[in-house]
Amino acid sequence: MASPIVTFVLVTAIAIAAMFMVLNIGLPAIEGAKTGETFRQTESVMIQIDNAVREVAKEGVGSRRVIKFTSQGDIEVVPQEDFIQSRTESKASAIDFLSRKTGKNIMYIGGEDVVCDASANFTVENTFFKAVLLKAANATPLPSLSTNNIIISLTEKDSGTQVNVTNSTIIIDDNPALAGGTGFTELLRAGRGLSSCTVHAFVNASSSISYDVYYTLYAGADFLKVELRNVRTP
Repeated sequence: MASPIVTFVLVTAIAIAAMFMVLNIGLPAIEGAKTGETFRQTESVMIQIDNAVREVAKEGVGSRRVIKFTSQGDIEVVPQEDFIQSRTESKASAIDFLSRKTGKNIMYIGGEDVVCDASANFTVENTFFKAVLLKAANATPLPSLSTNNIIISLTEKDSGTQVNVTNSTIIIDDNPALAGGTGFTELLRAGRGLSSCTVHAFVNASSSISYDVYYTLYAGADFLKVELRNVRTP
């Protein structure tokens, strides 16, 4: 069987670096050695960037860093999801296909099988899992929005089992009143063959609190990761 081309993707964000990889096994050792060297160089560059970002964040307004580096992989900024990624294609293996691991403040993800679609509601899916999330337009004034109904359905694709979610509420400080108010949802990046896909929800729960929720599906994952961020109070 022909071996598929595999891809390294190295990602760094403001507070965390992440590397996405699509890999295969059983290929010549010399190819593995070449890939290993490219991998180490790319990893070193992204660690430098991550360290510099952390230093600037600590030092505050007016602080900056200039980093000079050479990378064998292409480096791309993905502003929609606030990360930088570097890709290098190879046929050598480093981690299992469609698997994930973390280390050195880096997330390694094998595979790019995620599809992100915004034609009706927001649909994010990979080989094993599909989630449908509510589309709520960013309009003036903001429409009503509750975290209770943002996740519409979850499907385990191998068995075809679908769960129609009736309650996806996020509660802050044990206060159900903060589960919704007004707001909007957006698909941060649409496309096929991606290593991750994120739907962002902004919720203005009341005059006293607002927050962001990020729903992320990674390549090969059979679950949806939900993160609450940027809880704002006057």
